[in-house]
Amino acid sequence: MTGETHKIDPITGEEPDGTVWRLHAAIAKAVGGTVQPFDNQYQGPYVLVGTEYDKYERGVIRLWIIPVATTADVQVYREDTDSLSSPFKWDDDAKAAKAALSLMEGEATGCRE
Repeated sequence: MTGETHKIDPITGEEPDGTVWRLHAAIAKAVGGTVQPFDNQYQGPYVLVGTEYDKYERGVIRLWIIPVATTADVQVYREDTDSLSSPFKWDDDAKAAKAALSLMEGEATGCRE
């Protein structure tokens, strides 16, 4: 999982090499978004709610999965509001979806500084 991701299935989160981004797919399904590729050497794919044509317009939301610095947990980061979800385990699709939905409803538990 190093290098650049140029193609990814927007629904399943699967790359041509067979790598599947399960949490991203679960989040995309929960919030009505799509899994989008990104240079995964740095940040990995993200979930997009809206369209890339609207990237300079209000209403486009990007959700990222980021690690919690002091644990093995991860959080969902909502870029447009600079907010974080509650932490959850990397292998918990249901909690990932719930965390993303809480951010979409404005229930952030913390913000980056």
